[in-house]
Amino acid sequence: MQLRDIHGLSDFGRYTTQTAGGLIPIVAGGILAPELMVPTFIASGQGQMREALENAGVTDKASLAKGTLTYGTLIGGLQVAVPWATLRGLTKPAAEAFAGTVAQISARVATGTAKMSLAQSLAMGLSTWAEIYGVSDMTGTPLDWDQIAERVPEAIASGLIAGTLFGGAGEAGKFPGGGYRLKGNEASPGA
Repeated sequence: MQLRDIHGLSDFGRYTTQTAGGLIPIVAGGILAPELMVPTFIASGQGQMREALENAGVTDKASLAKGTLTYGTLIGGLQVAVPWATLRGLTKPAAEAFAGTVAQISARVATGTAKMSLAQSLAMGLSTWAEIYGVSDMTGTPLDWDQIAERVPEAIASGLIAGTLFGGAGEAGKFPGGGYRLKGNEASPGA
């Protein structure tokens, strides 16, 4: 299902489940074992690139290996580095803006959601562009601008949805027990 196939609320729900559901194993792996996050994303990027090359008809083992290693590693690296750089650049100003009221906590969760949405949108868009470029390079065919125009916005939308879901859940999940620790004071979620 693609973004253009959404015609109602049920379609949006199905699209969201499909988009975010594919990222759950990767994100969960990074949460459960942070030291495996980079290798997990690199392996995912390499798998994505290999599949793209095979779908484009690349059968030569040397070309498959070179394209998978070169562009797959780039894709995985983008999926780690872009969110990291985006979140790192936005975290300090956001952290300084919020101190401890319930309204500020809500704003903090909203800010975390917005940051992750931006980060994932950029990462997905850039990694999709890298995949299309890699296939073009490895097959010796001209860059397919129609495919870029179709797939990159779709990837950005997928990143936006996944980033919104994971960003909100991740920011809210920073507070053990559902409460919030604010400068040594405990505030319950309903306070």
